[in-house]
Formats: sequence, C-alpha cells, structure tokens
Amino acid sequence: MCRIGIRLDAAHRQYSLIKLDDHLAAIPGFTIPNERKYMKLFGSYLYSNKGFICELGCTFGSFTASLASGLSKGSKKIHCHDLFTWHKSFGDVLEGTEFAETLRYGDSFLPVFRHYTSGYESFIEPIAGDIGDVHWDESKKIELLVVDAMKNEFLADVILRRFYGQLEVGSYVFQQDFCHYHEPWIHLIHYQFKDCFTLVCHVEDTPSLVFRMTRKIEPERLRAGFDLQNFDEQRIRESFDYSISLVSEEPARQNILAAKVFCLLARHFFEEAERTLDQLLEEYDFIEPGNLEFVIQVHQKAKEDKQLILDTMRNEGKNLITDLDYITDINY
Repeated sequence: MCRIGIRLDAAHRQYSLIKLDDHLAAIPGFTIPNERKYMKLFGSYLYSNKGFICELGCTFGSFTASLASGLSKGSKKIHCHDLFTWHKSFGDVLEGTEFAETLRYGDSFLPVFRHYTSGYESFIEPIAGDIGDVHWDESKKIELLVVDAMKNEFLADVILRRFYGQLEVGSYVFQQDFCHYHEPWIHLIHYQFKDCFTLVCHVEDTPSLVFRMTRKIEPERLRAGFDLQNFDEQRIRESFDYSISLVSEEPARQNILAAKVFCLLARHFFEEAERTLDQLLEEYDFIEPGNLEFVIQVHQKAKEDKQLILDTMRNEGKNLITDLDYITDINY
C-alpha cells in the first residue's frame, strides 16, 4: 500500500506536462500558472470522486475553474467557500480587466467569480460567507482540501477544527501560502500534525505545497484547535526548522524564514524577531519583494508601535500584527 501511495504521489508532480488553456491562464488573481496546472491535473487525472473537493478561499476562481475543467460528468461539485468581499489589500489585481475600478472596500465580487467560472456551473457550488460560520456535513468526506484562507490565526483554528476531521487517509491538502510570510500558523499546524501527513510535492516556483494524509487526526487533538499563544520561542523554532527541511528552492526558503520573523513578531517576541531578521539579512544577498521586503517594514513599524501593540493586546485582546488592516496600511 505504501508503494502504491508513493507511485500516486509521483503522479502529482507531473503538473508541468499539463497545458493550461488560455481562458484559465487569463483569470486574474493571486495564483501562479504551475498552481493552476496542478489543479487541472488533479481534476483531470487524480480525482477519484470518492470524496468531495473543498476550496477555502477561491477569490476570482482561478483554481476553481482549473479544477472544474478536468472533471467529468457526474463528478461531485466543488464546494467553494469565500467571503467574496473586496478588500483594499487586493490592490490593482483586476487592472486590465472589464472589472477594473468597479469594486470598492466591502463590495461583493461574487459576480466576478461567476464570470470567470462560467461554463463550469454544474461542477461548482459557491458559498458566500464567513468560513467561521460554515458547518461542514460530517458525512461528506473530503478528498482534496484546498486551503487559501488561513489569513489569520482565528481562521487557522476554524479550518483545522471544522475541516481537517473530514480528511481520510489518502486525502490531500493543497496548502497555498506555505512559502509566504503572512501565514506563519501554517507552519505551526503542519509541525503539530507532522505525524499525520507526508509531503507530496512543492509546486515549483509557487508558495504551495501538497500533503497526503497518512494517519487520521484524533478527534481530541482537533478539538484542541489552534492557539498562537500556546507556541513559545522553542516550539516556533522547531516548527520552522521542519518547514525549511521540506523545501529546497529559493526564494521559497527565504519566504519561510520571513514567515518565522513575522511569527515571532505576532507572538510579541520582539527581541528574538530582531535577532532572527538580522541573521536572515546576513545569510542572503537578496530580498524577495512582497515577502522579506514586507517583513522588514512590519518589523520597523512594530518597533515604533511596540507599546501600542502590547496595550491593544492587553486591553482589547486584538493582535495588531495579525490584523489585516494594520498590515495593509504598512505594506500599501
């Protein structure tokens, strides 16, 4: 059985052989051609239809349409969960499209999603709303869980408790943003459950990794959920050492280390964050735009706002470092 699993895992690495149709390549968004090729590969050749495909965070449908393009008649629908609400952090992602300058903060972009996934309606079930309000039917086992919604520690906890329990041995997790600075909890969670997953592949030149479940997670471990405050400096170091061991290419490794600095800032281990950042800058002769570049800015702002950050956490229970509006104001 193990050998069969290894052979199947090798098939997941053949995404580079997939031709991406022009209409799939043209969908705007934050995903990369190799990721879209992987989705088309999975829908076309790897999906068994025994379980469901659940996509958490689908934005304008680049993954959704790529997956659906490979599905055959009678396939279970892709469950697509997203707020479908425009945020200023999206920037100019729709520039050059018919939807440019049409959306404002808080507007729904569900019509944009429907536009770019048109033709695949029979394979798609978009569900607009907060993932925190989703109650997944426990009878629906998940064959592929696409995670592009772990944008804060609360969502990380919700996704872990409500969706990971529906994974079976042999199910796959496509973890977007593994190699991106802003989602450090991804590394803490994967280290916490490293006994239940094996790496299938790092999708080349992307921030995404694919994992296969090798052992069901015990219900009591899932009920405990995720709490960033439970991770001390040692546990954070161990988690990121493990993540670095899974990835060999650059700038992915630098991006993971940038996430480590961000994680230490988010835990308010400011001195250790500064030491780690200094070591990182000594190690590399380049700074990746959008990752380490942003973390340097966040670190500088955190030094200026240290007391405000601590007071806000103490008085309001709000962590400014992981607050999307606070971070967006720094980076944009």
